[in-house]
Order: sequence, then C-alpha cells, then structure tokens
Amino acid sequence: MLVGAEMLNEASATHLAGLAYRPEAKRCVCLLPLSGIFWEDEIPDFRMLLKMAEDDRDQIYRLFAIRFRIWDGDKLSDDDQRFWDVARS
Repeated sequence: MLVGAEMLNEASATHLAGLAYRPEAKRCVCLLPLSGIFWEDEIPDFRMLLKMAEDDRDQIYRLFAIRFRIWDGDKLSDDDQRFWDVARS
C-alpha cells in the first residue's frame, strides 16, 4: 500500500492482514503505550509489535487511538476516517 496520511504502509498492512478474529479472545489492558483495552487477537505477540520499525508501529497505535475516539462518539478528522476505512478494508 502507498504511504500517506490515509494509507497503511506495507509492514503495517502485512501485520494486520496476519491477524484473525477470535470470538473467544480475552480482553487485555495496556496502560502504555495503548492507554486502554485491546483483545489478545489484536496483538497476539506484543514483543513482535515492539520490534517493528517505529513508523510501522505508530500506524498500529494510530488505529487504536482512532478506535478509542469512535468508542467515545467523537467525530473523526477526514484523514483519520480515511485511514480507518483503509485499515478496515
């Protein structure tokens, strides 16, 4: 994928594509760096995530930040909405 404000880079897209939804996944809490909850099927190996390049990892963190804003009912910026839509597709 192209790099840009609304696009996932190749490493982030590859990481996300390898994840599989598991309805039985446990809810987890991560104070740093996520500052909230996540499910174990979203980050099955946190150490691997930390080994990613900073730009790639920041894109994953951005998705969590966007999701927290969605949960809070906040309106997303156009860039964040496009980024979220690309990630979901």
